[in-house]
Amino acid sequence: NWGLWSDNEFSFSDFIYTYPNGSYIELFGLEDESKARGPARDVLFINEANLIKRTLYDQLLMRTTGKVFLDWNPADFVNWVYEIADNPENKRIHSTYLNNLPNLSESQIKNIEQYKNLPDDFMWKVYGLGERGAAKELIYTQWKQYDTAPEGDVFYGLDFGYVHPAALIKVTHYEGENYFEEIIYQSGLTLSDLTRLIKEKVPERATIYADAAEPKSIEELYRQGFNIKPAQKDVWAGIVKMKSYPINIHFHSQNLRREFMSYKWKKDKNDNVIEEPVKANDDALDASRYAVFTHLTKPKFQVSVF
Repeated sequence: NWGLWSDNEFSFSDFIYTYPNGSYIELFGLEDESKARGPARDVLFINEANLIKRTLYDQLLMRTTGKVFLDWNPADFVNWVYEIADNPENKRIHSTYLNNLPNLSESQIKNIEQYKNLPDDFMWKVYGLGERGAAKELIYTQWKQYDTAPEGDVFYGLDFGYVHPAALIKVTHYEGENYFEEIIYQSGLTLSDLTRLIKEKVPERATIYADAAEPKSIEELYRQGFNIKPAQKDVWAGIVKMKSYPINIHFHSQNLRREFMSYKWKKDKNDNVIEEPVKANDDALDASRYAVFTHLTKPKFQVSVF
């Protein structure tokens, strides 16, 4: 605290902080896109600007009379924010956590620096070094975002987890394209917790394809009344199947989007890419692959289902 903040001056109902001279700061999220068409302002600051749509930015910009500040972690290789950053009329500042050490706790620093030791250096390059993301070894390089899925064939993929997040992904298949939406992405869930969440978020009798390595969990969920089936787990064939359809990711599915952006092939000792993915940060992708590969592949043999 640099003496610039007093809780007494902040309205927790309106999320407005008022200064003695009458100036004020209004804090708001853009889950409700109508907020972008609200009152005008003198200064605009957007945190994680790469996570909002360009159309929302344009709406905010039209209602800003003075300066505009954007910040983001450069996880995307292609994003509208780079057009702003690369414009010579604008000022670009590159900083990393090392420029902000006095304001970071030891745990925050540790969380960032742990990325150094991951087999995939994507997270360290982006969140540690502040370098622009993507690389030639990325597995999924072509995908789009969407707001509302069309009416199509709907099914789900489930990857169990406890330390790692449990992930439930909704897939809508329509006119040869797949639309993915993150429904559950949470660690620390017991099977009882997961059962409750699925009942809350998934229509009754919807088809769910789950990790076949967890037959006991599948059986228990089946006994709870879910239409759940073991998924086909061939990783390479599943990735090929995923890549054989245009991929669309729901705009608010940030964890799924992050996994798509960082999923890479391994490299051999000569730094050549090999056709085996790095096994890290892939919970939502595994769930997606289970659903697509199992549902959209005609079985070569009879599979017993629940």
